[in-house]
Amino acid sequence: PSNAPAPADVDSPSEAQRRLEPDEPTPGGGGAAAAEVDEAPPPPPSAPAVAVPAASPRAPEVTTPLLLTLFGRWQLSYRPTPDSEPHTVEGIGIKGRELVAYLAAHTGWVRRDTLIEAVWPDDGEPRHRIDNRFYAALSPLRRALRRATDGAIDDLFEQNEGRWRLRTDLLTVDLWQIQDALEARRRATTTAQEIAAILPLTGLYTGHLATDLTGTWAEPPREHLRRQVTDALTSILASLSEATPEHLDLLDTLRRLDPTNEQIYCQIARTQAHLGHHDALTVTYGQLADALADLDQRPSADTDRLFQELMRGPQNSRSA
Repeated sequence: PSNAPAPADVDSPSEAQRRLEPDEPTPGGGGAAAAEVDEAPPPPPSAPAVAVPAASPRAPEVTTPLLLTLFGRWQLSYRPTPDSEPHTVEGIGIKGRELVAYLAAHTGWVRRDTLIEAVWPDDGEPRHRIDNRFYAALSPLRRALRRATDGAIDDLFEQNEGRWRLRTDLLTVDLWQIQDALEARRRATTTAQEIAAILPLTGLYTGHLATDLTGTWAEPPREHLRRQVTDALTSILASLSEATPEHLDLLDTLRRLDPTNEQIYCQIARTQAHLGHHDALTVTYGQLADALADLDQRPSADTDRLFQELMRGPQNSRSA
């Protein structure tokens, strides 16, 4: 356990937590209401077109030995040295993964009782049995860390007076990187700065938050974050008129957030045609058709017509 003193205001949510958590109480989270979040995106600038930064990173640099991925499939990776290839830490149980994910989504110190109640909602079991499950979930996690790191790392947690948090000196978390990108976008004073801040999302938001975890605590922050990212991308794309690879990346990220929105696919198709990526049009149409098929629907006649025109070549792309 860490001997570092807890902050004086350990029970107040951090800025990152306030950015993530919804306005309503999170189920299983101890009943505390999250702070209100102002989700309204800034108004687009009056200029009709803004140049996209030429060389923007797809994801922030990883500087810690452990990388936690919470978007898409949960994964913890270990990289012994900065220039070595990361490998997956295997053998972590489902409840161990959920404990780590909860602490990542609620940055700062979290009371142990709050953590246990979120991951093991009250089902009438005696409290001592639930406590035993908590510590039983930690054992395989710690064993897996020791095995993967040859004993260099044996824990992810700091503890102080019944409060727990993740060790930020060991972990880079894609969720925290996305929160940082959203905060940088809020602080931006020009549209070009907004774009530069938000572009890392294209390499980070590869799926919704913690979708392979079953805990109900994850549902409100997952939806809240999806709305935040959607609002940010929609606002920025509305201010752009030139088709660039970065513009296409932002559109594709928006597609992953709203996979059955035909208008997004049409925007992607027009951008692909403008960039000369005509071979990609078939893939884009197939993605739309598959997404709508899950709802027993198919693309509209107008969408079919647009894709057919764009697939015929540059001349029809310009007219479309």
